[in-house]
Amino acid sequence: MNFFEHQDKARRQTTRLVLLLALAVTAVALFTAIVVSGVVSYFQTQTAMGTQWTNLDYLTTLFTSPVFAWSALGTLTVILLGSAYKSFQLGGNGIEVALSMNAKHVHPETDNPQHKQFFNIVTEMALASGNPVPKVFVIPGQGINAFAAGFNRHQTVVAATEGALEQLTRDELQGVVAHEFSHINFGDVKINMRLVALLHGILLIGLIGQHMVGGSMFGRRRYHSSRSRSDNKSAGVGLALMAIGYAGTFCGNIIKAAVSRQREYLADASAVQFTRNPEGIANALKKIARGPADAGIDAENAEQYSHFYFSSLHARFFSRLFSTHPDIEERISRLGHSLDASASGSNKHQQFSNTATDSTMDNTVGFAGSNGSATAHTMTAAQAGDALVNCVGQPSAQNLNAAKAHIKQLPSALIEASHNAFSARALIYGLIIANTPKAFHEAQHNHLGNNAHPATVKALANLLPAIYPLSQSDCYNLLLMAESALQDQSATQAGVFKSCAKALIEADKQLSLFEWCIYRLAIAPFKASLSGNKKLSDCAQALGVLFYYAASHTNAAERIQLLNNVNTILAVNLTPPEAVSLKKLDAALTELSQLKPLSKPALLKALVACIKSDGTITDDEITLLRMVALVLDCPVPDIKL
Repeated sequence: MNFFEHQDKARRQTTRLVLLLALAVTAVALFTAIVVSGVVSYFQTQTAMGTQWTNLDYLTTLFTSPVFAWSALGTLTVILLGSAYKSFQLGGNGIEVALSMNAKHVHPETDNPQHKQFFNIVTEMALASGNPVPKVFVIPGQGINAFAAGFNRHQTVVAATEGALEQLTRDELQGVVAHEFSHINFGDVKINMRLVALLHGILLIGLIGQHMVGGSMFGRRRYHSSRSRSDNKSAGVGLALMAIGYAGTFCGNIIKAAVSRQREYLADASAVQFTRNPEGIANALKKIARGPADAGIDAENAEQYSHFYFSSLHARFFSRLFSTHPDIEERISRLGHSLDASASGSNKHQQFSNTATDSTMDNTVGFAGSNGSATAHTMTAAQAGDALVNCVGQPSAQNLNAAKAHIKQLPSALIEASHNAFSARALIYGLIIANTPKAFHEAQHNHLGNNAHPATVKALANLLPAIYPLSQSDCYNLLLMAESALQDQSATQAGVFKSCAKALIEADKQLSLFEWCIYRLAIAPFKASLSGNKKLSDCAQALGVLFYYAASHTNAAERIQLLNNVNTILAVNLTPPEAVSLKKLDAALTELSQLKPLSKPALLKALVACIKSDGTITDDEITLLRMVALVLDCPVPDIKL
């Protein structure tokens, strides 16, 4: 199954999941209405008819009472509001999930060698897979576990326990991180976040019941017999709501477990493809299997995020019944290993003590060395298009090696600048200026001098000498590294940043696709996560805008022929725009990002054919393909076509 098929399956799975949870919510609302209306109807019938009431009278009163309808409506409202509140509380970027588990943010310049190694592995994996570098957190606890969380790939976090960093070798930790990046690539993290919000709404009914029981107990103690009858009724309703709410949550957890299990097998397999090292993730699983029976995360809210984790929270007997994860021995077996075989790798503490005297510490706490990069091949446009589509969301060990090589050749000052919001702004300004004709540099600097913070202008002056020699591929990698830091801006800072970036791009009155990609990826953390169900035929105007720029390297006659070829590939009648602004191009790509997953391969193939119309694809053109693909939510690893 390729990336697009998996995304399409995930979209259909999400629909089924929503339907199942809707049934659970409906059942909770129905039973809650029956309980509340039943209590009211019981006393109404007794009062009106004395002792001469029948079961039929009672049932008629129960289901025809306005209390029944209002109770059902009120329950649905409480569930939906509870889900919406939880979704708002999560914030969309996964940080709240990490903080709820008492996790600590890992700063890129940390002095802790284990934390530094973890951050470097995450960075390598992100660049190799074509994803923005997520924020990195460490969770207290000696169990071996990890998770990725966020509503989209631009606003994710990756976290691991202290136990994982201490007990796993670099290869094993790399296998665990590769597993988590599979969840990011295939959009599993979005489904996980939605599940948390929906289940919280159902659980809220049980919490209300618990509060009612607690209130009635307090009332009896305080007011004695004068309120005992009322308190008994309240306690009875409260107990019923607790039972209904927790039963609904139990059913929701069963649904959650069923959805999650198969995804873990796929993530394990993807991790092996990514690293070409099945021993890494297999040995990590063996260490978990041989560790404590309950290697969970010691946090109050850990259970509600159980489907996020690399391994199950609970003791093995319980996990086999209700776990969101498959049996760990089965996971090891599917990787071609056996739990009986010894896990390779030395003790982690010993590894660090043996290498502490190495001044570079390159393979221990720094970025691992590269074994080479991808070899270029000459392909037809059709072959190149197929190659691009086949590698989307499917990074390999070759991509990982290429990413390590790219990181090692980037100037350290620029890498450091990408790590915090203040200097990351200066870095983005520099990338835009360096890709603008020199005749307009003075005007760009004057605009920043009048509108940007003076310290930002000073930082830019220090960075520009290192930025000018960069290739577009280097620029792209720095954009991926800076996205996380840019999320830390305040609303005011973000407004100034976006305004200045737009002004720098428009300084030469020309708009290149590369400039637009810098703008879009730099502000992506501030955009809402979009998903949709559009077909190519629904986006003819937006496609015309995109391919107008993709064909900008051709003359007028060639452009007409090229767009005709694109029409054939996409089976859509494109109309080239008369003029395009940054705003129009931004709106066009926003619309195209809402295409159905299975419509995107044709679009990517058409882009390849468009760029390869002159018989070659340069490194800069590949970078543009990767940047546009990422905007379309199709991360492309480092590739040679």
